[in-house]
Amino acid sequence: MNRRCFLLGAIATCALLAAGCGGNAPPTTFGDAIRITEETLYQLLVSPADQDATRNTRPDPPLLKKGTYETALIAVDAEGFVRVSRGALSTDATRELQTEVVKRLNERLEKRGFSARAVPFGTDVKGEARALLATLTPTTQEGGSPKDRAEGKAETYVLVRLTVTDPASGAVLRQRDYYSGSNVKKEGRRRS
Repeated sequence: MNRRCFLLGAIATCALLAAGCGGNAPPTTFGDAIRITEETLYQLLVSPADQDATRNTRPDPPLLKKGTYETALIAVDAEGFVRVSRGALSTDATRELQTEVVKRLNERLEKRGFSARAVPFGTDVKGEARALLATLTPTTQEGGSPKDRAEGKAETYVLVRLTVTDPASGAVLRQRDYYSGSNVKKEGRRRS
């Protein structure tokens, strides 16, 4: 199973939980995206997931390395999340996501001799020495059955697309998509 299939399966599972199909599991919220983003970035930057007996491939090596990349710059497309979610997510909520992720991640990275800091979305950071750029942008995925989609009854899930790039070359080093805990706001009612 490749990463894309795994991530789409995880998204579908989160969506079911958010819809209440997960029994006693609490619904996923946008606040959960803070924890998910922090942990995903930490794993990508310094601590790859442990190899287990069922894994067919080795984990990607950590991105931060002394003398190569030592700082993670984190940017969030706050206005993009508002636009894509049709107002279900606010600019303040997405900026809080950035603030909290940078704060928590930086505390963990400093213990390993690295750092994280926030930068405005769209800022040219090519001149930043030994830095990686992690951007959080919105994307969507249609949920529901084919019948629900054909009838316009299906939910549209707002996903976070985490992309880590080398600012100097523009090369994409890692990319992950995961559920934000919010759905696209339907006309006449608010979803969060």
